[in-house]
Amino acid sequence: MANVVGTGPSLPATGAIGDRFFVESGGAGASGWYDCIATNTWKAQGLNLLVVKGFNLNSVVDTLVSLPAAFLNIAKYIITRIIAINPSATLAGSGATIALFTAAAGGGTTLVAAETLVALTAPTKFKVLTLAAGLTADARTEMLLYLRNTVAHGSAMTCDVYIYFDWLP
Repeated sequence: MANVVGTGPSLPATGAIGDRFFVESGGAGASGWYDCIATNTWKAQGLNLLVVKGFNLNSVVDTLVSLPAAFLNIAKYIITRIIAINPSATLAGSGATIALFTAAAGGGTTLVAAETLVALTAPTKFKVLTLAAGLTADARTEMLLYLRNTVAHGSAMTCDVYIYFDWLP
């Protein structure tokens, strides 16, 4: 049985075998459970989550999303689902879109093609974004992803984006 030692924005510097810690990310970072597999060595466990709070829908910009795999010695992962939720106001009738790429400015591989968010009419409404063809069959190795708004809303507007993934050995 794991010994839960706490939660916080980053992993503790020390840990004993069997310790478990939950990383809570308030910005564009990975949240999830980590187990101490050797003294002071943490490994991500099972389902993980990248959270982008307050994603800007009022300008055409990239938001860099960094996976923490490098310091965990993990090289591959599978994206399983991406959800947009919690708009700052209704997006009904809005042309604002959201997309995910492996390079800045819409470059590299398209992971999610631009989708409108008109279904987000209240903070409790959500939209499951469509993963690009082939994405469900390929493991990814990029440690930097770029969340992009491709059409500006026209006034101040944000939403939260949740990127779910599984680490691979």
